Amino acid sequence: MGNLAWASGPSGKGLPAGSGTAKQGANVFLGRCSMCHGANLQGVHWQPGEFSPVMGLPLARPDGGGLAGSGSAPNKEARSPWTPPITGGAPFPEVIFNTVAVEMPMLRPGTLKADDVYAITAYIFFKNGLIKDADVMNKDTLPKVQMPNRFFFPSSDAVYMDMNKRGCYQTHGVCLGE
Repeated sequence: MGNLAWASGPSGKGLPAGSGTAKQGANVFLGRCSMCHGANLQGVHWQPGEFSPVMGLPLARPDGGGLAGSGSAPNKEARSPWTPPITGGAPFPEVIFNTVAVEMPMLRPGTLKADDVYAITAYIFFKNGLIKDADVMNKDTLPKVQMPNRFFFPSSDAVYMDMNKRGCYQTHGVCLGE
């Protein structure tokens, strides 16, 4: 099943053994991710005539300032309309881990080892001001990262897995789950 077996919800259940820090993740990111996401996580926007036709979303704010997080002074611009889609919109930290583990790198998805995924995830969190560069990410610490968008989503895996707990979703006038 490979890295897909690592996919986890907000409880962190199912995360693999392994660990990594942002310091370790900086080197892994540079070698495996910067081609698409830029050396400073600013994203790459391909233009005709440029070397690479590859492009990737920004993973940190363009000014290098992170979101307000543990151990950092609150950033007055953290609530600005521009927040990185991957970190600003993720309801829980496992979303970032799952995306890196299962979908990255683009040309060889699912080939990263658990330690590399934790390190890259830690690096992304660090660059967004959510953790310190020496904080260790592993199956116990990852679920404790406080994502900026966490209050807008349910915090229980059960809600995502049980259609009746999700509420009514109208599709062509029919309420699913009734």
